[in-house]
Amino acid sequence: MLWDYCHAIRTKNPTSYVQMKVERYHPQLPTAFQRLFISFTALRGFLAGCRPFIGLDGCFLKGCYGGQLLSAVGRDGNNQMFLVAIAVVEVETKETWNWFMRNLLQAINCHDYKTVTFIFDRQKGLVDTFEVMMPGVDHRYCLRHMYSNFKEKHKGQDLKDLMWKAASCYTVHEFETYMEAIKKVSVGTYNWLLTNRPSMWSRSHFSPRSKCDMLCNNPSESWNKYILEAREKPIITMLEMIRRQLMNRFQVRKQEMEKWEGPLCPKIQEKFDRVKEDARHCEVIYAGDGIYEIEYKGQTTFVNLGARTCMCRKWEVTGIPCSHVVAVILRASMNPEDFVDECYHKVTNSMAYAPMIYSIGDPTNWAASGCKPVGPPPYRKAPGRPKKARKKGQDETPSGNAVNRKNNIVRRKNCKNLGHNTRSCKSAPVIEEVREGSRGKVGDLR
Repeated sequence: MLWDYCHAIRTKNPTSYVQMKVERYHPQLPTAFQRLFISFTALRGFLAGCRPFIGLDGCFLKGCYGGQLLSAVGRDGNNQMFLVAIAVVEVETKETWNWFMRNLLQAINCHDYKTVTFIFDRQKGLVDTFEVMMPGVDHRYCLRHMYSNFKEKHKGQDLKDLMWKAASCYTVHEFETYMEAIKKVSVGTYNWLLTNRPSMWSRSHFSPRSKCDMLCNNPSESWNKYILEAREKPIITMLEMIRRQLMNRFQVRKQEMEKWEGPLCPKIQEKFDRVKEDARHCEVIYAGDGIYEIEYKGQTTFVNLGARTCMCRKWEVTGIPCSHVVAVILRASMNPEDFVDECYHKVTNSMAYAPMIYSIGDPTNWAASGCKPVGPPPYRKAPGRPKKARKKGQDETPSGNAVNRKNNIVRRKNCKNLGHNTRSCKSAPVIEEVREGSRGKVGDLR
């Protein structure tokens, strides 16, 4: 039935990229399912309306056969996730990531992969894939996961704050200042951070090509949560749930853009309005040849309006003019929205959601593919009770009614003292008298 499903996708959504791999695990057994890659035609709107920025991640499938769902998630002009491709694989390894990336580049018809920036969590095999398969490509590490590795050996709130400041700053001078501060606190921490190229985790070294200053792989995390219910279903049911979610999501996003009247996308316009408000506090001095000097909050910077650069580098990295630039634009009696990069405009974002994802109908109406039936993969029963919820890190907030015993104060019930329990209590036991005729005798310890 899986071959028929792939055939139905190609028939109803022409030029969709679908690749399935089967494996014969035993000579006497029929071929069994191993991997499936899907990228609908409509998802290629990523090339027309999204920034060249893709987050890569994998999540566990919770069905009886297990497996992993690998995903490539972009970011549209309204700072929302945009799925590019998914793949069901048996396990997350270097081989499966190589297979996924080869199909991904083929699906989006990316002849020059160096034009795309990738971000990932340093998954198993993915680092090697980039080093061997795509050398020189611009890629980043998710800072949240990088910090999880960082804090195992380099503890302390001061080091944490300095690391995040070094990652969040936009200029090389600020980066070097924070790194020197880290070096004074811990030379080992300083050396550990430099084992990762700054272009992989600090905005000060990010390429302006992607127009994205994201430090964490938030789109992929949002996507994994978005399909949480579908991940518990059998493979065809799961893929159909995902397809329906995407089909509806495309139309909702398209209608939202049609109703919006501004030139920029809603979330970007809201963000840009705050920037324009800050620009009122800037003092602008014209130096000539399109160069301006700006005084803002006791600091001096300069803007070259003709070259579209600012000393703070925020405009170059994000594509959105900073408050310094907006102050210059307003002084020149021009429209600030005209200087925002095209990727954030309503027209560009509408191009991403212009294609449609079509229904493939009921399984009873699928045309036969003519291929031999595919069996299920080998069943592997994991030890222990199957887990539904993701295991959260120590620095994450517990969900639901989970009780976090960390930092809780324990009070001894009998002695009423703090800081210990019954077993470690050194006070004399409390003796209670019991009335005659009741259970127990007088003087019994309760």
